[in-house]
Order: sequence, then structure tokens, then C-alpha cells
Amino acid sequence: MFENFRKQIGINDIWLSVFMIILLVHIAVGMFLPADSGKEPIDVVTRTATAVLAGYFVSKNFVTQQPSPIEDEAQRARHNFQTNIVAATGLFALGILLTARYVHISAMSMTAISQLRDIFIASVAFLMGTSKGQ
Repeated sequence: MFENFRKQIGINDIWLSVFMIILLVHIAVGMFLPADSGKEPIDVVTRTATAVLAGYFVSKNFVTQQPSPIEDEAQRARHNFQTNIVAATGLFALGILLTARYVHISAMSMTAISQLRDIFIASVAFLMGTSKGQ
């Protein structure tokens, strides 16, 4: 059953759905557990990413998308490997960002937070941009 679902949806969209669920839970939790002041940049990134993902899922591009058949199994394996590496990297960056929202971090760490933000957004952009090539 999952394999049929996987063929219809695609690995990119599955990962984007995971990101969307995490971000929505984070936003809901953030309403009840406010962060320390100075964490607004993290909240802006998560809200923006959620809006971008919501826009993708309601867009005509997502609804009418038909994955192009990858005939070569080696090519499919490389694509899946690349997608999983990018998604895992984005998931790691998102996890650190969401954790940083609730813990005290030094001003020096904000540069690392900024880089993690960029990695997460780049991961989402990659997954959205390559979703048709599955």
C-alpha cells in the first residue's frame, strides 16, 4: 500500500509534507509557549517557510503534477539518495532552529542560527524545485 502511495506522491512531496507538519506543530506550540525575546528571527523563518509550503500544496503545480518516469534504476537510486540527504540536512537544520527557540543562546550563536536558517530554506527550495523529476 505504501509503495503505491509513494509512486503517486513522490519522495520530494513526502518530505515537504513532513516539514509542513513539523512547522504547523511548532506554530501551534509557540502560541502556548512563548519564546524569550530576541527569538523573532527564528519565528519569522518558520512562519515564512510554512506559508511557502502551504502555497506549494495549494498551487496548480502540485495538483497537476505527474512525476516523470525515471527508467534507469541507478538514476532513480541516485535521485532518491540525493533527495534523502538534502531532506535530512534540512530536517537537522530545522530541528536545531526549533530547539534554539526555547533555549538561551549567545549572540555569537546567532550567526550559526542564520546559517541553519539558510540551509533549511535551501532544502525546502530544492525539494520543491526537483519534485517533478522523481
